[in-house]
This record gives sequence, C-alpha cells and structure tokens, in this order.
Amino acid sequence: MLRKLRTLLVVATLLTSAVAAPVGAQSLTDGEDAPIVQYATDGELRPSFIVEFENDSADSLRDWVRGAESRELIELDNASKTATVAAPHLHVMGGLFRLDGGSVEFFLTGEQLQSRSYIEDVAINYQLSYTEPVILESGDSWSTPQVGLLEFDDPAYPTNGVAFSEDANRTTMAEARESVGDISADSSGQTVAVVDTGANTADGRVFGNGSVGSPIRISNASKNVMTNETVADAGWDAIEDGNGHGTWTAASIAANASGTVHDGVAPDSQLLVVKALADDGGGSTANIADAIRYAADQDADVISLSLGAKLRSEPVVDAVTYAQDAGSVVVVAAGNSRQTRSPGVATPADVAGVITVGATNGSGPQEAWSAYFSQYAGSQAADGNVTNAEPIDVVAPGMQIVARTPTTGGSLTNTSLSGTSMATPIVAGGIAQAMAANDTVSSFSDGDSLAEASPAEVHDAVTNSASPAPHLATAEAGHGMFNATNLASGTHPETSQSEAMTDPAQQRQTYYEAAAEAAGGFLARVASAAGG
Repeated sequence: MLRKLRTLLVVATLLTSAVAAPVGAQSLTDGEDAPIVQYATDGELRPSFIVEFENDSADSLRDWVRGAESRELIELDNASKTATVAAPHLHVMGGLFRLDGGSVEFFLTGEQLQSRSYIEDVAINYQLSYTEPVILESGDSWSTPQVGLLEFDDPAYPTNGVAFSEDANRTTMAEARESVGDISADSSGQTVAVVDTGANTADGRVFGNGSVGSPIRISNASKNVMTNETVADAGWDAIEDGNGHGTWTAASIAANASGTVHDGVAPDSQLLVVKALADDGGGSTANIADAIRYAADQDADVISLSLGAKLRSEPVVDAVTYAQDAGSVVVVAAGNSRQTRSPGVATPADVAGVITVGATNGSGPQEAWSAYFSQYAGSQAADGNVTNAEPIDVVAPGMQIVARTPTTGGSLTNTSLSGTSMATPIVAGGIAQAMAANDTVSSFSDGDSLAEASPAEVHDAVTNSASPAPHLATAEAGHGMFNATNLASGTHPETSQSEAMTDPAQQRQTYYEAAAEAAGGFLARVASAAGG
C-alpha cells in the first residue's frame, strides 16, 4: 500500500501536567509557524495526530491506542474514516527522538502507527487561528514588503494605491454592499456556512428581521465541533461566541433583512454556523477539517472561511477538496501579513479552486486602494501560470467595515473591524445573493443557473465578472473587485485588471514579479543543492 506520510522532525522539551487530559495549544517547536495541539496523557503533554484509516479498521486503531498508557483516542469518526490521537511522536511516526536532558529514546521500526497496514495517512494536528482583525497603521510606520532574507534588484514600490489608516474610510454595510454590486433578491433558498468562533443571536434582532422574537435564520443543524453539540440538541448556547469574530462575519453575510444600513450582503439567506475556533480564536486542524466536511454534508451552497495559518495542513486541504466535490463553493481570506508573508497567501487560501479574497478600503472599484496588510500571491503571467502559490481571485472592502453585532449578553453594538476576514464574508454573501438573483449564466455550456453550477464554474464566473480596480496591482487584486451584479447577470467587463492598472500599480506589479522571481530562484537553488 502506498501511503502519504507528512512528517515534522522536532527537538523539544515535553512539558508535564498533573491535570487529566486538557486541550493545550503548546508548541513542540520554538517558532510560531508550527504550533501543535497537545493533550495530557500519562502525566505528560503529548502531540496529537490526525489519522485516516481503512474501512472497518476502527477497532484495530482502538486496540493500538490501548497498547500504551501514553496514548489516547481523542475523537473517531467512522463516516470520514478519520480519528485524532494523542501519543508520543515515536509511537506514531517512529525513529529517534531526543528528549530533554539529552537522553535518546528508540522505538522499533514497524511498531509505529503509521506503518500499520490499516492506516492510510497520518498528519500532525496543528493549531490554526482566525485571520485576526488588523489594528491599522499609518503610512509613516510602514516599510516596503521584503521577501525573507532574499536580495533582488529592488524596483520602485509607490504607495499611491496602497491604503493605510489615513485612507480607511469608516464603511457601513450598506456602503460595502454598494461597492460590490448590491442586488435585490430573495436569498432564503441559499445556505451560507460560517466556520469560525460561533455566533450570538440577540433573539432575532440581528439574524431575524430586526425585531425581538422574530424567527432566527440560523439553522438548527449549526454545530460546535469541539463539543459535538448542535443547536437542535443544546440550543443557541452550543454556538455561543465569546470572541465576536464569528458573529461579525455572520452578520456581514446575513444580518437583519430589515432594509437598514446594517443589512448583510445576503440578508434573507440561511446561516449554518459551525464553531470550530475557541473563544481565544484558536482551533486545531482536526476541528477545522471536521467543520468544513460537516458544512458540506449539510449541503451548504457557500462556505466562508475567515481563518488561516502559515503552515499548510493536508487534512484541511483534503476537507476543502471534499467540500468542493460535494458542490460547496469555498471562499477564503488571503491573510493579513503582506510585509512578512508574501509572496504567498495564508492556507487554506492556497488550495486550488477556492475563491481567495484580498482586502481594499471601503471605496468602489474605480477609487479603491489595496489594504497595506492584504497578502498577495505570486505573479500571474499572461498565460495564467502562477510563479508562486495560488493567486488572489478578487478583492472586497476590508478596512473599518461596520457591522451590527450582538454580544453574549444580548446587547447590540456597531463593531468596526479590518482585515481580509472582513472582505471574505462580503464575497461569500454576495455569491449567495447572486445565486438567488440568477436564472441562467449563458457562459455555462449546459445552461445551468449559478446556484446549480459546479464550484469550479462559480469560481470562473466570479473571476470573469469582477470589476477592474485600476489603483491595484494584479498581484494585489487578482481579477479585480468582486461584483455581485455582474455575477448574477453573467456580465464580463471589457477591460481586464492588468489592462486597467495605473502607473503606480504597474510599478508595484513589477516589484511583486521581482520578489516572486527572487523567491523562486532561491528555492530552486536550495532544491538543486539538495539534489532535487
């Protein structure tokens, strides 16, 4: 049997705890790129792993776990044939591992979990987080993005077209809707899933029709994957949001339906809230993968992911692919670390076929500037080839966007946030609204409506209908500003994003292409030196 094995080699000090089996967010590495979720087993914190097993092999996996007190089965799902286990690294991956104090433990090859015949795949269970809202900075405190330690001939990087705090106009949801093509349609037949920190409901004042006691448009199938409770089982407490991030993203999609400036982009749509992140904003790759699969299994038309990480997680990638295969359109935030993490977007925004969203200030496409924090991907050549990672697909307003949100106590507040996390639900909601408004998109060969189209067809329809944003470089904007009106009607602008760029935007594009080339050249030299 051919197995895919993803191994992280680490040297660390294992912490000890007398508390029985709490979830930890401790990292086995010194850096912040690879935090690993740990659980206390046998008096020590152990790393956790996501395991894929063959059909009818759950009992074999349970037997393996029972073979040592230092192992624990955290979760097992027969439907997806996946489990989360906590155990010493050696017991799962095998090999040598240096512990604190210099002693070396050896685990016999062939006894580790990944070598068992019934195991399809093993991956480390990493800690992810939402794409944290940005505290805006002024242009005076900002420096040109760098590409690690790489050096290259540095083209000019004009900031005319890059928005900082002084360029971020406070934007209502009504203004944000107008920027991306506000359309009138009854989207009650569309379901948008929000995988985040949960949502507070405020007794219908936000997710009903704006009045106390109005029917709440959040599905009873909404679920907390960390506790395995649904709203149908445990009431609204199952998805209570002590953070506020998930509530904000849900409100920007489907708030009110009362005809006010606070209405979300698709105010009649049904919400499926899947709480996969704790109130501190963190969540394991296992929980996030479970949440994405669950949303797909509940037939979500669109899945909104305002979350991400620096380190790619194959279980999350597999879950996104599963959702796309099931017919869900997946929309993901690009990330907020342009200065330190680009070229390249956060993961899972780098998964092929997702709609990756960057952020602008609150202006319409002709006046919009690129948010200084919004990550960009590798340069995209005229033939569509990407030199480094997946490209940005579209942008939407994501600076000082105001949404009316309920707190855990039931009070309402107008909350202004910035980040690609804010732009993403605007696009997700806009797609749902366009699905409701659309009858037939003529470019689809089989004549399907947008709601019946495949995720790949919707992806192409979104990018082809985007409005050029002249002040943004192609690497920043992808195909331009998301346009729900164009998407619903099947309209394709005559001018492309690359043709519309102003001179400063073109200069930044030249900079990004040089950065991508430098990064690619460096990686190629490393691969060559390693015999790759």
